[in-house]
Amino acid sequence: MRYNKIKLYKIFFFVFLFGVSIGNVILQFSSIVLLGFTGLFFIKSNKIFFPIKDVFYTLMIFISFIQISFFFNNDYSLNYVINSITATFLWVLMLVCSVVVARLLKTLSQNDVEQILIGFFKINILFIIIQYINLSIEHFSLIPFLSSMGAGDFIKGIFTNSSVNMIILSFYSIYFFYTKNIKFAIVALLCISLTTYMSGIVLFLGTILIFAFFYLPIKFKLRILAGVFAGFLLFTIISPKNIEYVKTNLTKKLFAKRDQARKIVSFEQTMEHALLDTPNFLFGAGAGKFSSRTAFMTAGEYVSWYPESLVYASDEFYSNHFQLWNEKILSRPYKDGTANQPFSFYNKIIGEYGLIGIVLFILFYLYYPIKSYKHLTYGRLVLFLLLAYFILDYWFEYFTVIIFFEIFMYSDILRYKNEEA
Repeated sequence: MRYNKIKLYKIFFFVFLFGVSIGNVILQFSSIVLLGFTGLFFIKSNKIFFPIKDVFYTLMIFISFIQISFFFNNDYSLNYVINSITATFLWVLMLVCSVVVARLLKTLSQNDVEQILIGFFKINILFIIIQYINLSIEHFSLIPFLSSMGAGDFIKGIFTNSSVNMIILSFYSIYFFYTKNIKFAIVALLCISLTTYMSGIVLFLGTILIFAFFYLPIKFKLRILAGVFAGFLLFTIISPKNIEYVKTNLTKKLFAKRDQARKIVSFEQTMEHALLDTPNFLFGAGAGKFSSRTAFMTAGEYVSWYPESLVYASDEFYSNHFQLWNEKILSRPYKDGTANQPFSFYNKIIGEYGLIGIVLFILFYLYYPIKSYKHLTYGRLVLFLLLAYFILDYWFEYFTVIIFFEIFMYSDILRYKNEEA
């Protein structure tokens, strides 16, 4: 009887991962709602696993929702309420997904979880191969990146876009390296390069180099340096345009005094807003009111499907980040790269939740990774990578990156706890 239940849990886990990762946004949200809430009832448990992280999610839900009672706000309206409910609902879905993942990890064995992760990895690689073949046919070239700098954008795998694919693959590469599955680690690294998500790749390589400098023996440092050099040479051959993009947008523009990268400008705006007065510093502008996927979505120009009659943009958002990313800005050529995107979890947590949000994130969400840090293997580097990737986007509102982070992180924590038992 237990064998059949475990088998059902394994099937559900795989379907759950596929559903929350699938590229179509409508299908992804539908899957998260359907599979997430189904998992709460399907995976029976009398115990809450890793409860302290759930405190973070619960408090973020409470803070996001309570602002609906702020009737004294000058811009209070139905559109304001819907904006607040949207921000709250995204946190609710993330909490549900997190609880389901924790229950599945605790119920299944390490071997079961590894089988699921590897099976999912293989299917994603199959998607990547098909996408690469399509690109080669479309560009009449075995190396389509030579003729199109944006060819890597179509190497999405199962996921919503190539950036999510690259980040998930980076987690896999670290996991495979530590579990000594070198062949899969090399495949993951190769596919990372195919995405040509240069901002993510630069952060990935930079984080690994810093980590290697402080933590790894000299022989591993030399191997990593050799690998980075080999990867750079490979890029100069197959995609010289992306190397030029890194030099122009991710180096020169970061330190430019004129025509500065709008990512940098967004951080400056966030700090200026936070230091404007005490309420901003402590509480931020409110969920969906300064810098988030919700703020951009309800402003009406980020997605085409949002109803025009419900468009809402707070004064704080409109006078800051909206001026960095709107239809007028995007109508200019070469203004939509990552270096120009104001998207960042740090902008979100500081701008919308203030010091309270930062404290809650450190005390509750990072509690288990910090507490277990000395026992972690691949989890250490996965943690550093996530903190680096937070520069790039609002990952808590995209679900997939956070879900895979929690799978790898809590699997590593459970590994050492099982060894101690």
